[in-house]
Order: sequence, then structure tokens, then C-alpha cells
Amino acid sequence: MKTLAQVMLFNISIIFAFTWFSGSIPQIRSAPQNFRPISGKGISPESYAAIGGSIYNGKGTCNLCHDRVGHRAPILLSSSEDGPHIVLRAVDRVAESGYKGSAKNGVEYLRESMTDPSAYVVKGFGKVGSDEAKSPMPSVVYGPMNLSPFEIEAIIAFLQNSAGMTVTAKPPERKDETAVKPVDTGVVADIDSIFRKYGCTLCHTDPVTEGNEDVADTGPSLTALPEKYINGAPGGLSLQEYIRQSVIAPETYIVKGYEKGVMPDDFADRMRVSELEMIVNKLGGTQ
Repeated sequence: MKTLAQVMLFNISIIFAFTWFSGSIPQIRSAPQNFRPISGKGISPESYAAIGGSIYNGKGTCNLCHDRVGHRAPILLSSSEDGPHIVLRAVDRVAESGYKGSAKNGVEYLRESMTDPSAYVVKGFGKVGSDEAKSPMPSVVYGPMNLSPFEIEAIIAFLQNSAGMTVTAKPPERKDETAVKPVDTGVVADIDSIFRKYGCTLCHTDPVTEGNEDVADTGPSLTALPEKYINGAPGGLSLQEYIRQSVIAPETYIVKGYEKGVMPDDFADRMRVSELEMIVNKLGGTQ
């Protein structure tokens, strides 16, 4: 009996030690990306919310913790049995006497919860050993998520839409070039860098991300285009001409099942000719 008690005590000590250690590891913070703002011109509130939904369930991996299965974080997309939706709860939390964050309204609270999760920790979801003072959630602006301002606001739009409320979140303005000044890093050498630079994988599944568990579907898939258009592209164009047109004049032809006004229409001004041709060659199957 004494031996059994010693073994149990030893196991409990090991479990506690590993729990403490895992909770004490700081978030690895890579430098925030120097994002080139994505134009929000022409994007409807519903389309922006759809983009946010793909990020919430894909790149942002929000659904891995904010669900009923693991319940490692507060449930955000509440149903009747879960209580008020996060968009409604956000307003109440800002008004709580114990709230110590800097948000002045519900939308600011949602944004703060992603960029500075420890500003307010929901009771029962604090980091082990922190006495509910720190959140185990990492800031979304650092690795591994590295969400841009465009993506953060899109998630807010998704949450508002899922709550049945008017979508007020909008893509960040690009007028003030001093606030977020794009940096031209020169000619991009490879296709996956171009996809990242212009945010293609935010909406499209491409040959680089094909096969991943989470793929973007806000826009048409870019995989296997030569096979899909083996008999010719819309408008009697060659596949290469069609791809080029779809990048620089995306409103010319809308693939069935997808919405108009989602894809930015200013790539002709922002993209280098060599970058455009690299995309055309890669997707068109000539490289």
C-alpha cells in the first residue's frame, strides 16, 4: 500500500511539473510582418464576413480552441445553450467593473482580445499558475498566425455576421500611406513568395497550399487549371490570357458560384510585370 501511494505521489508530481513547465513557456515572437495592405475596394460586408470565416476556420485556427469539444477557450459562436454570442458579451465585458483593458466598445474589445489576449481573461480560462491574470492564447499578430490588420477585421466581420448583426467591420483604409507604408522589396524570386506577398492564399487554394487540411475557398481554386480549361478559357482566351485578365481585371469574368467584388482590382498598379508573368506561367502550366 505504501509503495502504491509513493507511485501515485510521484505521478502526480510529474504531471504538475509538466503542466507548470508548459504554461511557463513564452510565446515565440517573430517580428510582425511588414504587411502590404490589401485593398478593400468593392468588398461587400457579406463577402468580407465570408473571408473572415475562412480565416477563423483556416489560417487563424480559432475553431481549434473556441469550440465545445476541447473547450480550451470561451465558446464564441454560441447557440442557445451556450448563452449570449461573443459579439453581445463583448459589450457587457467592457462595462464590467473589473475590466482593465483599453477597449471602449464591443468591436474594440474583440480586436483587443486577439492582439492582446491578457488584457481581459475570462474566468476559468487563465494560464495555469497565473491566478487568472494571463491568457494562454497567443497574440494573433505574431507567429505562428501572423494575422494582418485586414485579416483581424475580417474575423470581426465574420463574428458580427454569425451573430445576425449588421457588419460594421471594414477593411483598413489604404489612404494614409504614412500609417502603413508598403515596402517594395524588389523582384520576388519564387511563386510561393508572390502568393504570400499579394495574399492570394487568403482566398484561393493554389498549387503551393494544395493538399493541406485547411484550404481557402472564398475564391476559385487555382490548382490544375490546365486540366480544367483544356478546351479553352472563357471568352475564347488562351489559359495564359485568361489568368492574366483574372488578375488585372477580375470583374471581367466571375466564376459560377463566387461573388463579384471580392477580389481587389488594383493588382495592375501594385504588381510587377515579372511577378504577374510568373503567376501566369505557374498556373498556366508553362513552368
